[in-house]
Amino acid sequence: MIASPAVKSLTLTLFLIGSGLSVNVLKKVGVKPLIQGVALWFLIASMSLAAIVGFA
Repeated sequence: MIASPAVKSLTLTLFLIGSGLSVNVLKKVGVKPLIQGVALWFLIASMSLAAIVGFA
């Protein structure tokens, strides 16, 4: 029960360290770029899945 949130927190922390982001940088930039990034990720993932299913 505690392991799942711990693993997610560790994954997020390692991602932020690897990308050079900090909580202060995220607050300074704002939420709009985060939303745009998630939307772009979703669009690319959907198009990739459609291409894989279409050619399979």
